[in-house]
Amino acid sequence: MALFRACFLLAVLLLCGGAGPMMTTDKTTAIRRVAVMSAVGDKFTVRKIGVMGFGNDAKEFPVDAWGIDQLVVSKVRSVLARRFEVRPVAYDKSAFRRDTSAFFRTRGEDAIAAGVRAQAKAADIDAYIVVTPATVPFGLSKQSLRGLGIVNLPPSLVEAGAYLFALYKVTVVDGHSFTVIANSPAILVSQDTVLATTSIHGPARAVDESWMPASLDAAHNIRLKSAITELLDRNLPRTIETMRLLQ
Repeated sequence: MALFRACFLLAVLLLCGGAGPMMTTDKTTAIRRVAVMSAVGDKFTVRKIGVMGFGNDAKEFPVDAWGIDQLVVSKVRSVLARRFEVRPVAYDKSAFRRDTSAFFRTRGEDAIAAGVRAQAKAADIDAYIVVTPATVPFGLSKQSLRGLGIVNLPPSLVEAGAYLFALYKVTVVDGHSFTVIANSPAILVSQDTVLATTSIHGPARAVDESWMPASLDAAHNIRLKSAITELLDRNLPRTIETMRLLQ
């Protein structure tokens, strides 16, 4: 059993480390002014995963009132300010949503670059740092988790219980050519001990099942908001540093 768990944790670590290209010195040298955009905080998913697909359920709730995107922009700006001149920028989060036709006309990171290009106004921004929801596989199942949310697993599963997650990716878009020059999923830090208990490939924490919100109260749940805020507040600086944005 111990050997199985060790192999399992190694596999999760490898999956979590699947980042795209990182920044290099020649890339950062050309960057003086940056702007930050975030579109990760408008929805919260309450998810239940059953056995063999029975009992699966997912509900999305609008949580714009939590101010998560403002938090993300503020946190990323404060980290980047050590190295760059950070400019405020107005933007429309809907340009980065998967349910817009414009987003689906392109794929992956190119879609994020297209969203930046469509609304970039200033000519002197050298790079845009964009934070968007990430979709990650849940263990070895066919299920996946995305963005902000909470998932509950039945007692019949080894990893039974409830888990809160904040899954995102960071994409760096060149402010002149509007091409992607770096990207990375959230980097797990030592405090994210969820690796010891579950196979969520990103920042998450185990919680009591009492955290599962009732059908309509997710957006008004201060405990959920505070926990998600804590996950992002702890994880974002480490992800930005690991991408070598500050070198």
